[in-house]
Amino acid sequence: MKDKDLLDYSKQVKNQAQRLLKKNRVIETLNKYGEVIITGSYKFDLMYGPDIDLEVITNNPRENSLKALNEFIEARNFQKYEYGDFEAHPREKRPESFIIVLDQVLAGVKWEIEIWFFKQRDPDKIKFEEKLTSLSQEQRKKILELKYQRDQMGRSKHAVSSYEIYRTVLFGE
Repeated sequence: MKDKDLLDYSKQVKNQAQRLLKKNRVIETLNKYGEVIITGSYKFDLMYGPDIDLEVITNNPRENSLKALNEFIEARNFQKYEYGDFEAHPREKRPESFIIVLDQVLAGVKWEIEIWFFKQRDPDKIKFEEKLTSLSQEQRKKILELKYQRDQMGRSKHAVSSYEIYRTVLFGE
């Protein structure tokens, strides 16, 4: 895919993401439970796949994640709801916290919204995100190209994470 096409495609995906968040009042709902932080490809205009990453900073991640999950379930705006307790059940490469995953099909595409609940933000993640705010246009194009290649090879975001792609482009790892 050409650079311009990738950039246009990325904008289209972000526009769909914005509509999904607004239509289902996701940010509005989460604001009741803590400070909402938009992260990942949505925040940095690097969207390729249909997934959105959010964080909620709150004094009581477990309690507020369960309340938010209940509210989402009651609203019935999503097809599937998942909950992860990685505090009681730690997993490698996962923060010790709580996650809600909301799934919805929009225009024939399955979207996934991952919402992490934390007491505070990870300082290393904040530093890493600062580097993403100063990407050159060439780096941005390279990231989108690598995401496109991942997709064309049939590899999931779990097999080759966006984080790995970002590190490759930023640091040559």
